[in-house]
Amino acid sequence: MYRLVWSVLAVAAAAPPLRAAGPAVADLFPADTLAYVEVRDAGKLAPQVTAALAGSPLADVAKFVDARRDAGKTAHDILGKPQLAVLGLLASPELASEVGRLGGVAAGVTGFTDTGDPEAVVAVLTGDSAAAGLAARGFLALAHVRRVAAVDGVPVYQFRVPQPSFDPNTGQQKLDNTKPPAEGTHEATAAYTPGLFVYGTSKAAVAAVLTRYRGKGAGLGGVAAFKASRDASAGPGLFVYADAAALLAKLDAARRAAEDGPEPDALGWVRMLGGDRAVTHVAGTVRFRDGGLAADLTAAFAPGTTSPLLTVLSGPGAKAEFLGHAGGAGAFAATVSFPEKGRAAAVLGFLDAAAKATGTLGRTPAEAVKEIEARTKTPVTDGLVGRTRAVTVFAPKQQQLAKGVPALPTVVLHAETAEVAAAWEEFLPKLHADVTGAEAVQPASESVDGVKVLSLPGAGLPWNSAVHYARKDAAVAVGLDRAAVAAAVTAGPPPVALPADNPAALAGFLRLGGAARALLVAGAPAAGPVVRVPTPPRPVGPRFSPDGNEFPPPEAQSKAEEKAIDGVWAALDALPPLAVTARRDGDRLRVELAQPVGKAGFAPAVAAGVAWFDVFLNRAANPNAGAYPTYRRVR
Repeated sequence: MYRLVWSVLAVAAAAPPLRAAGPAVADLFPADTLAYVEVRDAGKLAPQVTAALAGSPLADVAKFVDARRDAGKTAHDILGKPQLAVLGLLASPELASEVGRLGGVAAGVTGFTDTGDPEAVVAVLTGDSAAAGLAARGFLALAHVRRVAAVDGVPVYQFRVPQPSFDPNTGQQKLDNTKPPAEGTHEATAAYTPGLFVYGTSKAAVAAVLTRYRGKGAGLGGVAAFKASRDASAGPGLFVYADAAALLAKLDAARRAAEDGPEPDALGWVRMLGGDRAVTHVAGTVRFRDGGLAADLTAAFAPGTTSPLLTVLSGPGAKAEFLGHAGGAGAFAATVSFPEKGRAAAVLGFLDAAAKATGTLGRTPAEAVKEIEARTKTPVTDGLVGRTRAVTVFAPKQQQLAKGVPALPTVVLHAETAEVAAAWEEFLPKLHADVTGAEAVQPASESVDGVKVLSLPGAGLPWNSAVHYARKDAAVAVGLDRAAVAAAVTAGPPPVALPADNPAALAGFLRLGGAARALLVAGAPAAGPVVRVPTPPRPVGPRFSPDGNEFPPPEAQSKAEEKAIDGVWAALDALPPLAVTARRDGDRLRVELAQPVGKAGFAPAVAAGVAWFDVFLNRAANPNAGAYPTYRRVR
């Protein structure tokens, strides 16, 4: 299949271009499409992707494949793993040139089924690309698909494999092919008509695009909010759009249809922090900029609605000196500058929303503050929270923690004055007593690098570890590691560059490797090997492929994969940090991300990713390795 499809593409690429015709790709999707992504200006984007891969193993597929085969230790390394070659072909300049001839590529989520499954579809306008049309025909001719229906005369295909039955009279298998294959209600579905290839989750999803290609039905391109967002995001890249209000409503309905299960955490965070049904739509573009990647996303809020997130990000630009307190940050750091008007209400409202989003029962932070104020006679709302200009949160590079203690971030409070910072220092033992339910204790004191660090015992705290805090001038740092706390009260150069007139209320960065560990591996340490979910037990004893090569034992395979994925995280962490900013602009929240690259570009990260994929493919070695001829460079 791989050889046939790519041979077809190679031959078709030499064909003269056809004249592009037909509607814009956005017009093929229903007007009520929930989420949408489109490749904008593919002719300019494809060469940028090729340039980003320069110096990586994927830059020259022939050189890459030859080197792998020459260094192969088993027949599977030499004859198997065609997926690696396909990666190289996808990155080839020839394919980039052919992609530039396409008339449009987009994908969208168009709805949900009665059982809560998403309906999604991908549409490719072949435009001037003869190769794309021939590849679509080749797929439908060579794949295990059967015609199950038609839409406006266009055949619709789904995957079908003949299912022979046993004839008890003859003792032989028999195949009944007298009836056409039945249409599946929700499964992979494809269709092709000259100029358009469609692939979706059902006939209904595919039909929605096919009918609009015939000029029937209103398309997404005519929706005012979509058109305005798309026009504002001109240039090559990936354009994304979501009808947030409708998507949240449909997600909630789908959840209820699926036996009314618990609300997903992500949905809860959006509802609580963004404001329930406050966000109308989200749009933006991911593009290449200055050799690196950049993304700008805008969330539009309905006028007059309440949003804890939008409110707390209404403050002035975060100062570089605030972020400089996170100079020893590891995976991430962020500074939020609070609004000057209604500061305490904005901060406590955001904390209340965050508490509700986690599903925590009991008193909210605002209620807890009122109780503490009444019990300790301390003006927390107006005297402390209301007089704190900003907060910096970061993950220290290294923390000396006892076994089982979670690696919680360090927090730095930026007070208006040194007197307010001193009041925070005096209040923290009272807060500790409120959380633990014990009497207030006198903190222990220790000098770390010339900084006085105070410590409160961990008994009764959720993480069961002592908490440390220190103060210098108007900054107060709180965390679980003394050294990190001591270093955090002294401002240094910020981890990422910020303009002097930075307008963003939130400014920070992510190191992609550390962030990936936190997001993809639950409970993984800040450094060290990735802990994988155990694979199902394999047969005892060695396993051999038909060519006589022994497959790697499960233990050896797991260790090899862990080592390879650690290499990916390390390569990502070696990139300059991903800068993140967010600010309020009227009824909109604007978020910008920028991933610069060093002198080596993305090549080391791509190489590490390919190396991991190479190792990963060993867990499912091709059982037919050596059963068919292959080509090798002979000189």
